[in-house]
Amino acid sequence: MSKPTLLKLFGLFCVFFLFAKNIDAGVIYEQKFRGEEQEMGVLLSWSTILEENNSLFIIERASDGSKYESVGAVGGSGDSEKLTEYTFLDFDASGAYVLYRLQQIDEDGTISYSEPLFINKVIENQFTVAKMSNMMAADNFEVTFDMMVDANMEYHLTDAKGETIIREVMEVQKGINDLIIDIADLSAGTYKLMLRVDEEIETLTFKKVRSTVQKNPDIAAKNK
Repeated sequence: MSKPTLLKLFGLFCVFFLFAKNIDAGVIYEQKFRGEEQEMGVLLSWSTILEENNSLFIIERASDGSKYESVGAVGGSGDSEKLTEYTFLDFDASGAYVLYRLQQIDEDGTISYSEPLFINKVIENQFTVAKMSNMMAADNFEVTFDMMVDANMEYHLTDAKGETIIREVMEVQKGINDLIIDIADLSAGTYKLMLRVDEEIETLTFKKVRSTVQKNPDIAAKNK
């Protein structure tokens, strides 16, 4: 091979190396983007050992295998040289399979993408949790779930010691349903809400906190 050809190839290699380096310049991953199907949805996880000016991770999903849409975001650590682990639970993954990718955004707007992640779903859910209120709740804990069938749902609230606070059964219909648990009179602490239809169980954990009105009695609550 001639010297000019070698120099040309070396130059192309340098350009490729610099370009490849800039793709994930702000982040070095310890664990690449991966996912695991669970009863509640698809649990996505990844971890980094170095972040430089890392602003944000955006989770994108393509249920039809082609068009990606944002389904959530997780804040980055800015500048970090320690192991940082991230997780995101996608409650609304439907269909026989789903495709994900992770978008990483630097503070200067530079964007990079992970390799596509293919999840072949095997669990057929009778219901999925579509939305729930803040995990730090004061007066009510609210859950919205999407039913695939008409059924009776049992819901079971327990405290940190496993003692039962509420056990009820409600009729639910195919489509969107809401459940609101009044926790205003409960003591501050960690609670678990179990939702059950036949043999399918979803468990949600939240923390009961004092309301801002209780903490600051001289401050009027803002009208919604």
